[in-house]
Amino acid sequence: MKMCHHDHVPSISDSLQECGIYECPRYCFSRCKHLGKCQHRCTETCPRRSCKNKCSTRFRECEHYCNGVCGEPCIPCLHCRDRYQLPPEIQNAVRQGQTRHLILIELECGHLLRPALLDQHVEQFLQR
Repeated sequence: MKMCHHDHVPSISDSLQECGIYECPRYCFSRCKHLGKCQHRCTETCPRRSCKNKCSTRFRECEHYCNGVCGEPCIPCLHCRDRYQLPPEIQNAVRQGQTRHLILIELECGHLLRPALLDQHVEQFLQR
């Protein structure tokens, strides 16, 4: 998993797990309209708190709104992507039109998680 927005993706050996972590040494360019711009390197602990708001970007191609987190890269449109690639709970939300307030983070490995669940995983990892 790459923890930043920079385009460079390192080569990952096959011996690593599917969700390996790469730490980028460049300056972070994470920003959002609620909390401003980060001034630290991607490998440093960010003093800014994470934005908890939903992304307000509207896709030009389909006119749907992004269901990602503000300040993070947009995730592909939930309404337009192959629904069979989505977890069952998200398929149901799309089918029932309940995506207006749904906020998700898509990891580079393709997994979609709610921010609270990702926060839980990170906390468990840090407690080891």
